[in-house]
Amino acid sequence: MKWINLYVNSVCNLTCKYCYYQNKPGKPYIEYQLDYLFDLIMSEREKIIICFTGGEPTLSPKLLETLIDRLQDRCFFVLQTNGTLLHTLPIELIQSFHHIRISIDGNREYMEQVRGIGTFDKLMENVIKIKHKCDIPLLARMTLSQPGGFLDGIRTIIASKLFAHVYWQLDNDLGGKLPEKFYDSYSLELPAVLDMWIQSLNEGQFINAIPFLGVYSLLKTEFIRKNETWYYHCGPGRTMIAIDTKGIIYSCPEGVSRSGKDGNPSDVIGHISDGKFVVSPHQAKKICLKCSIRHLCGGRCIWTYHPMYCHSTRLLVNLVRSHFEKLDSLIPRNTLKESLNAVNWTEVIP
Repeated sequence: MKWINLYVNSVCNLTCKYCYYQNKPGKPYIEYQLDYLFDLIMSEREKIIICFTGGEPTLSPKLLETLIDRLQDRCFFVLQTNGTLLHTLPIELIQSFHHIRISIDGNREYMEQVRGIGTFDKLMENVIKIKHKCDIPLLARMTLSQPGGFLDGIRTIIASKLFAHVYWQLDNDLGGKLPEKFYDSYSLELPAVLDMWIQSLNEGQFINAIPFLGVYSLLKTEFIRKNETWYYHCGPGRTMIAIDTKGIIYSCPEGVSRSGKDGNPSDVIGHISDGKFVVSPHQAKKICLKCSIRHLCGGRCIWTYHPMYCHSTRLLVNLVRSHFEKLDSLIPRNTLKESLNAVNWTEVIP
């Protein structure tokens, strides 16, 4: 199934330290004719997943309503949000989403360092309100941008019992931010996080820790994958594209942010006025071709290479491999299919 990261605005109500929109001027609307988007969607035979992003998409509720009303028979909808304005959306709009991806980087202390005072409490307050009104799946999406806070963040998310899924992503700029210090911290916390997840499984609480479940799934089919053509798991330019507020199409949402006010020209693969879903898959980095776990890692990311990311991925794979039999006995089979679908909503490898 094809996935479109659709930028509905380029403004935000927060100034997160790692975000590329920080201190950049933006606009609270799409600048192209919506008919171009409708024609693009209608050109596809199968349903498409649209992930509304920004900026902060909850700042444009009327646009969200217009798009959902027009495309509900042709698409599944996902919302990527910082969660602080969820209370402003009508419950009918919230129920239109297949799931909501909420940016929560850790516990209160960590969140307030990265996102600002009061952001953690407001987010959690809104999540509780939503869960009281409807049973929509929530995915906690963590961005690890500095050493420490990872273990406590996962503990906070599991203990809340509000999220069906959790995914953590290593900030793609860590290569320039003392990567050795970050890896030293991550390599200590990741085994503890796995132990915590296994403990929650033993206690009958299943939260889909996507990097663990994703690697578990990859290991189950490892023999087959070694003999197949492999791709980046997120499918940049193949099954996934990003469309910015000007209608420029990129193979990856990070291309929108990499350089200049119009994104990164090297990642532009078309314009929405072209009227078709452009396919321009990325080739694997040459250094990845010699790697013994390339069929599991998939290359991780088209944008970034640093040995620290490779070490982190190998650590993740080795940890899951060493606990494979234990996980195989604990992961509930009745929710496995749905949980593996959620794995495909993400990059799989942090």
